[in-house]
Amino acid sequence: MSERSPGLRLPRWERRTLAPAFWLMERMRLSGKMALIGALFLAPAIWLAFTHYRTLRAQIEFSASELRGLPMVTAAGRVMQPLQRCRGLRQQRLRGLPVPQDRLQACEVATTEALQVLSRLQAQSDDLLPGGSALVRAMQGRWQVLRTGADTASPDANFAAYSALVGQLVDYVHSVADHSNLTLDIEVDSYYLMESVTVHLPEQIEAAAALRGYASARMGPVPLTEAERTQLAVLMHDLDQATERVHQDISRLADAIPRTRSLLGALDSAQAAMLAELQRGLLDAAPASGSAKDLFDRGTVLVDAGYAALNEFSTLLEQRLEHRLARIRQEMAWQFSVLGVLLVVALALAKATHASALHSVAGVAAAARRIASGDFSRPIAVRGADELSQLAQSVNELQQRLALTLEAERLLLSDNQRINGELMAANERLESKVAQRTEEIRHAHAELRLAMDQVVQTEKLASLGKLVATVSHEVSTPIGVILTVASTLQAQFEQLQQLHEQGQMRKSDLARLLTGAPDTLALVVNNAQRVGQLLKTFDRVRVDGTGLQHVQFRLLPLCRDVVTLMKPALKIEAITVELEVAEELMLDGIPDHLQQVLQNLVQNTLDHAFETAGTGRVIRIAASATTDGHGKREVLLDYSDNGHGLRGVDPKRLFEPFYATQLGHGVRGLGLYIVHTLVYGSLQGSLALGALDPLDPQEPGFHISLRLPAAPA
Repeated sequence: MSERSPGLRLPRWERRTLAPAFWLMERMRLSGKMALIGALFLAPAIWLAFTHYRTLRAQIEFSASELRGLPMVTAAGRVMQPLQRCRGLRQQRLRGLPVPQDRLQACEVATTEALQVLSRLQAQSDDLLPGGSALVRAMQGRWQVLRTGADTASPDANFAAYSALVGQLVDYVHSVADHSNLTLDIEVDSYYLMESVTVHLPEQIEAAAALRGYASARMGPVPLTEAERTQLAVLMHDLDQATERVHQDISRLADAIPRTRSLLGALDSAQAAMLAELQRGLLDAAPASGSAKDLFDRGTVLVDAGYAALNEFSTLLEQRLEHRLARIRQEMAWQFSVLGVLLVVALALAKATHASALHSVAGVAAAARRIASGDFSRPIAVRGADELSQLAQSVNELQQRLALTLEAERLLLSDNQRINGELMAANERLESKVAQRTEEIRHAHAELRLAMDQVVQTEKLASLGKLVATVSHEVSTPIGVILTVASTLQAQFEQLQQLHEQGQMRKSDLARLLTGAPDTLALVVNNAQRVGQLLKTFDRVRVDGTGLQHVQFRLLPLCRDVVTLMKPALKIEAITVELEVAEELMLDGIPDHLQQVLQNLVQNTLDHAFETAGTGRVIRIAASATTDGHGKREVLLDYSDNGHGLRGVDPKRLFEPFYATQLGHGVRGLGLYIVHTLVYGSLQGSLALGALDPLDPQEPGFHISLRLPAAPA
């Protein structure tokens, strides 16, 4: 492949991926390649067209299902209208109010006929709502039972039975809407119109009809009971809620408002009239004159207005669905007509392209064979301006420049050999200079390292000098006390001896000397012990290297020695030291180096932690036993103070040598560098700044944690 296409530059992974395609194309003629490519492009187009066809068919079936379900919803509404009127008239008769028999019979006959129509319509659409015929038959049977036993039931039981049958019809409407996609419409306007037709408007009509039947049956001189007033309030609240939902549905329709405004106005006017009649005839403290017939008639006007709106909305919805179905079918026919025309044009263009490509490729192949044989006399005849014509023109230009290119290549080869020689010589000189500079840098780094070690050693000796001066000052006080007390005691003894030699010594003189001598001698002994303790502590701070052995030692005595040695300076700065170290904690390391670490930390607090005088200054040294991630025993040593912390300090440079915020004012910036070097070096431990946030006023101070090897158990 690379031999035939030297100009093709593809990544290795792409060459491996496309290797089967290259292998296939190299073994096919141009006509076969174009046929294969056309088929590969045509197959997705056909698949997409088929997919689009299925989508349009699904939309058509969706809308057709909605159109099938809408007549069933309308038929169920035609059952509810006379059934709700029968409920109101039955309530009046059971309450002893006069009701014409022919009026009641007309309602019952209308209900029976509407149920028969619904049954026939459901039988034709059992595939849309499985089990729907059984539901309709059950409602017919319940209606017959209710019709025959209506005069023997109590008013409340009769009202509940009628309401249950109406509720069953409402549930049937909901089931039809769900199974016929009426509640799943994809268009917003149609969705809210369907929601109003199938759910909210039937709920409003049922609420109005229930209120009409319940209230009209209770018109009369007998006052309402508390339970009846509560039931009336519930029915009125249901009516208000249903009315509000219908208004919300219609308010969301963009183009249906002009056609539905008058219906909603009539519905609202009828509802207001019925509620006013209900308020005047039943709910006022002093009911005005009114009759059950007037209230029932006003309720009937409201219910009839609701059914008029329901029929109008159903008609509007049916028109929308039919228009959408016709639009989808027209769109499908137009799209597939355009697709067929485009397919024919594409096939014709492909055939013409194939013929033109074959002619151009044959001419280029013949010219290439002539150039390969050394014949540059006949150029290719170029016709057209497509890519193959441009290829032929490029071959002609290649033929004209080939001789010049060969000569230029010979000249370039000579120049390249000369330039390569010069580059090799320059590289050798550069490598020599780089090696020389590298050696100079290595030597300078060694000298810098030696100088830094000398400075660190000087810092250690300076720290020891400060410690000697502090101990000397601390020792001078008890020695002065001893000298003063001893001088006083010597003078008393010389006076007593003089009296004895003169023979004038009395018993009271001796008693006075013996009485004060024990306290005086105790003062001498105490101060002498204090001096001895200070000297013993100082003796453990060695500078001759005798304390650098790797041993096991207790941590608490070492911490106490550091506090004792630094006590004078701490006392001057009014700093209190809190030790929280268990007696049994043992370390495995070099005690002098750990003592140097703690002294440097304390000195760092003295130098930087507190800028102004004050009280409550505390240094806390705490230690506890722990283990590392591999189960090795360690001691966690926490050092912290409540100073101002690391304000103005870069934590990343804190342990660098000669870094200090007060550099040049008696501070060399080596204290924490020595701490870092000793902990990670001879002590074989690690350190980290603690969790205290120095920039948070609620958590001031400096906190550092050391992890040191513990002595074996």
